[in-house]
Parts: sequence; structure tokens; C-alpha cells
Amino acid sequence: MGKTLGEPRVVLVAGASRGIGATTARALAAAGHPVGLLARDADALDAQVAAITAAGGRALALPADVGDPEQVDAALHRMRAELGAPAALIWSVAPRFVHQKLHELDDAEIGQGVDIDLVAALRLLRRVLPDMMRAHDGRIVLLSSRAASHGLRGAPLYVVSKAGLEGLVRSLTVDYAAYGITANALRLGFVDGERVQYRAAGDVSDLKTRAATRSLVQPDEVADAIRWLLTAPSTTGAVIDVDGGIGLAVR
Repeated sequence: MGKTLGEPRVVLVAGASRGIGATTARALAAAGHPVGLLARDADALDAQVAAITAAGGRALALPADVGDPEQVDAALHRMRAELGAPAALIWSVAPRFVHQKLHELDDAEIGQGVDIDLVAALRLLRRVLPDMMRAHDGRIVLLSSRAASHGLRGAPLYVVSKAGLEGLVRSLTVDYAAYGITANALRLGFVDGERVQYRAAGDVSDLKTRAATRSLVQPDEVADAIRWLLTAPSTTGAVIDVDGGIGLAVR
């Protein structure tokens, strides 16, 4: 039996120690969803859980490397026992970003890059889908990038992985919609945070001019879009732009 609109779901946020993942975990907990926070940095997770708990939410720190199946299995076992089976999965894992053209990469680097950015998502989904199928209810949101549709110079592994996530939500929709499971991707533009500030060397004015809004996307906006998708049973198989209208701005 599926949940009613707005009914809390147990949510697993992968990549929840900082940035968009941490912001999303806090926002979902504030909306009443129990949240499991999965990431490698145990100290950062503990800090996020403390903040959520202090604000009246329910949260559980799940320190694990998403690239290690045994660690993921242990984290999911603990989540099911202490918080409940995941009814929603948010994939917000920071990619292994390597600025190299394809001919400059060796086979090991190719495998590592795709494994963390794409294959790890497949492994995690394979483990949580049975929980959702049994409940006949589930929400999956994968964070993609404008690079998936437009490319990005010197980042073939990043582009391939993000494009793979977008294709994955369509495949999941075809296979699992009958179980009450929705799957969507958010295609992000320049989101304000450490990575964008580093890329722009502290000056984001040029990045802002590329967007019709003349501003960076804020992590809270991404969290709001994710929170809405948890309440939208008819929205599935979609890739939704959250980019400030990049490419539409008149210079």
C-alpha cells in the first residue's frame, strides 16, 4: 500500500556529509521524514545528525564508502534496524572529478571514475529497490548535471556518469512504476558551494552571467525540488533542469 501525499518516508541520502546532500537531509528531516545520512566522513555526519536532532528531527549517521559493497550492506542493515527500511533514496554523492581528456586516462582511472560516479549508484539501488517493492512505494532522486546534455571539456568520465544516471531514471520508471516507485533526476547548473567557488577562484560573476536569473542555484532550492518530488506520484522518468536558465540568458 503506497503512502498518501505528504506522509513521511524513511529517506536515505547518499553523500550527506556536506553540500547539497547535507542541506537536503536537514530539509527533509525538518519536513518530518526520518533520514539516514550516508557518506565516508563520520565526523561530518555526526555534526549533521546533531543539528537535525537539535531541531527536532530524526536522523541516523551511516558512515560508509559507497564504493565498498560490504560497508554499504552494513550501513543498510543498521538503517533498517534503527530507522526503518528506506522508502526514498537521494543520490547526491560528489563525483570523482578528473580534468583529463579520454586519451590521457589509463584503464584503472576509467574504472575508478565510472565506479564511484555511476556503478556505485546502481549497486545501492539494487539493494534498496526490494524494500520499496515490498512496500509498494518508493521515491528515487538522482542528481545529474547540465554536462550530461551539453558535455564538459576534459571531463569524459563525469559526463558519461551523469548521462548514465539520467538514462537510469527512465529505465527504473519502465521497470518499477507498477510498484508505486518513481525515479527522477535533477539536472543541475552552477550550485553555490565549495566546488563552484574553487572552480571560479572565488569570483563567480562570470558563472552568474551564464544564467537567465543572473545568480547561482542555491542548495536550498535543490532540496526544495527534492522534497516536492517525494510528494509527486505522477512525476517519474523525468529529468528536471534546476540551473537558473543557463544558455537562455541574453548577454
